[in-house]
Parts: sequence; structure tokens; C-alpha cells
Amino acid sequence: MAALSKAGLRPTNIKIVEPTKKELNRLLDEPINSNLKIPGEKIAITPGKNDLEVLEIIETPKDS
Repeated sequence: MAALSKAGLRPTNIKIVEPTKKELNRLLDEPINSNLKIPGEKIAITPGKNDLEVLEIIETPKDS
């Protein structure tokens, strides 16, 4: 979603699936930036999963 948003695009093929317990539990994680929400409309971009330096924050497109 971040890559599409950065390019100014939106997903064209969406498949709705039931999230697993593990995926739902990830929503309980603390955001790496206290100004962000999980899930949210902004995505923090970091160098990697172990390097939490925020390089950029990408905002997902709003519904028109």
C-alpha cells in the first residue's frame, strides 16, 4: 500500500480475506511513532524491521 500511495496509485484488484489471529494481534503493536495509529492512514517507512529510524511517512489516498 505504501508503494502504491507513493506513486499516487490505488489498488485495482482487492481480495477480501479473514485475518489470522497472528495478523489481528499485530494491530495491538505499539506504533513506532506516537503520532501514528495502527491501522491508520499514514505509514512510517524505516530502513528495516530492526532499524526503527523513520525515513519518511507516507499518507494513503483518501476515498473520493
